[in-house]
Amino acid sequence: VFLYAPPAAAMVRLEVPGHVLQHFWDLANIESEVRRESAVNLVNELKQAQDEHVGGSDGVMMGGGGGGDANGAVDGPALEGCSPVLVYALKRLARGLGSGRSGARQGFALALTAAFTEIPLVSLPDGLKLLKSSLEPITQSTKGAEARDILMGQLFGIAALVRAMATRFKSGDLPLDDALAFGASVAEETSRL
Repeated sequence: VFLYAPPAAAMVRLEVPGHVLQHFWDLANIESEVRRESAVNLVNELKQAQDEHVGGSDGVMMGGGGGGDANGAVDGPALEGCSPVLVYALKRLARGLGSGRSGARQGFALALTAAFTEIPLVSLPDGLKLLKSSLEPITQSTKGAEARDILMGQLFGIAALVRAMATRFKSGDLPLDDALAFGASVAEETSRL
């Protein structure tokens, strides 16, 4: 299966293996064990893709489709250094949180938690930016059910990032100051919902 992922200026052909794409369908399964297994397998595939991406460039990470200006400001998440498959998957997981399909939010949130826990290349603050850029804003023309799906997606996404933060903190991969700063960002973001 071929997908197109536009980096800053040009269209690039991105090949995502079919078995990776199948994980996204399985994440929306109503059976919790299928969702759990799919999340674990997807994150393992993403870790492998990221390792190959870094290893294929003699240890030098190639741009992954994020970026920002000289001051580091970005509209969306800074996904520099991420493999194209990882960028695609993180964006698709964040968008999937707004799905009304039975089991989809739970599965996509589980996979997002696992990805941010197991692949710490992308920062938790960038996870918040990813959520904001991936889920549609609620406007006056947004219908009730659609607004509910967007809000639920935002809440599930924030919960996924908080779970990832707690796991990183407990394992010693996240210093206390960073955890507190991220917690403050989450509180501020949640107050805007």
